[in-house]
Amino acid sequence: MANCPCCNKSLSSSGSPGELCPECMRALETGIDDAPDDYSPPESVITTENPPDAVDAAPRPVVERPLGISLLAIHGFFITGVTFMLALALVAGNRAINLFLALLIPSAGKVDASPLTFGVRLAWALLILLLAWIGYLIWSGVWRLRNWARLIVLFGMMLDVLGGGSTSFFPLFEFLPQGPASALLATILSFLLVLYLFSVRVKTAFGVTNLTRRWLYTFTAIAVATFGFSIYKSDVELKALRWHLRHGNTISVNGVTFPVYAWYAPVEGRSGQGFHIEDMPGPFRENDQLTFITVEGCKKEEDENLTTAQRADKELASYKKSGYTNLRRFQLKVRDQALECMEDVSYSHTMYCYGDGPIAQVFFAGGDTSWARFSRMIAEAR
Repeated sequence: MANCPCCNKSLSSSGSPGELCPECMRALETGIDDAPDDYSPPESVITTENPPDAVDAAPRPVVERPLGISLLAIHGFFITGVTFMLALALVAGNRAINLFLALLIPSAGKVDASPLTFGVRLAWALLILLLAWIGYLIWSGVWRLRNWARLIVLFGMMLDVLGGGSTSFFPLFEFLPQGPASALLATILSFLLVLYLFSVRVKTAFGVTNLTRRWLYTFTAIAVATFGFSIYKSDVELKALRWHLRHGNTISVNGVTFPVYAWYAPVEGRSGQGFHIEDMPGPFRENDQLTFITVEGCKKEEDENLTTAQRADKELASYKKSGYTNLRRFQLKVRDQALECMEDVSYSHTMYCYGDGPIAQVFFAGGDTSWARFSRMIAEAR
């Protein structure tokens, strides 16, 4: 005996397999269902095309945050906090700014914010607060494993690698000796951090399903080309390394020996009676300063009949005639010799010093950092 495929009731003896019972046929034709309230179709009628709601409501699996991502996000929150503190320092005034930068950015030196009015400092503070808020949103996204945040951080770190900076590890490299070695280390570590963000485990944690590495290969090729160009542009540093390997760390003029800074490569003058240093920092010393130093052991012909004071006064008068006003006259002691000097500090340091021997002339031009090195070079002359 056949059964109704809808309600599973037994059909009459004349019913054929697949035929509906009278009740189901009437419900189909009229749209009225006479089945009792407690009726439920047999299990064989339930299909799996539309699974019960309980299946849809199953909780998503919990993704474990990689330790490296946690540390990166914590560092990002630290940077956000530093940015917020900078905004407060701008509002507080010049002394607070000096203290803040001295603690976190020793290489920045003393900053004079006194020319800035309170309104200007407040405007800068508001802009920096906005940047701090944006940074907080991004690092919160990294902490919660949002891929958009990972992409933003990845893009910034890629720019950091190509720029040869150390922003990704701030303020670590601010407390290390500044030079090509630290710059090279910062670039390598930043590149490794980019590789980490491209790794399969990290991408999987951030919900990325496309695990192809074409973007990683493209970036690596660009980074290698940029690094090669930086090496090519670092001829000054390479020349300095060769000079120090050949001559050591000192140079002498008429019996006076001067120490030579690591990245300076002196060029000897006439018959060894002087030297000239022209330092134009390459990409691995992008925070360093253009510097010119000349030390001569003999007078120029036009100055033979002038005293040292007259030579310094002559240079001073020339600068005054050109409109410079921020000038000073002083004496500079090189070992046991006093030189007559004039200096212009309008923009950086430009100094001329004159003597009768063994040092006849000293010239310097450079910024504050270069001036500190030069002053140490003069003080340690023997």
